[in-house]
Amino acid sequence: MSGSLTNTGQSVAAGVTVVSPKSSFSADDVFLMKLSQVVMMGIGFLAIWGGVFSVAFDEDATNDNFLVLFVGGLASFIVASV
Repeated sequence: MSGSLTNTGQSVAAGVTVVSPKSSFSADDVFLMKLSQVVMMGIGFLAIWGGVFSVAFDEDATNDNFLVLFVGGLASFIVASV
């Protein structure tokens, strides 16, 4: 078989995992999902507040900079509330 990763040329069968909508998750899976959500929320939080403070304390900031922050915050609110 051309294109295989093994030297013998035989493909290795892997089991297929099927998850139904009402299946239960293990405690480890739930922990990892919550951990990933917290990490992503933290990164977003730092990025947003870093941008706000960088504009707020910039001596060359104009009203246009604050308008961009307002429009971005308003767009984020609209997307989150829909």
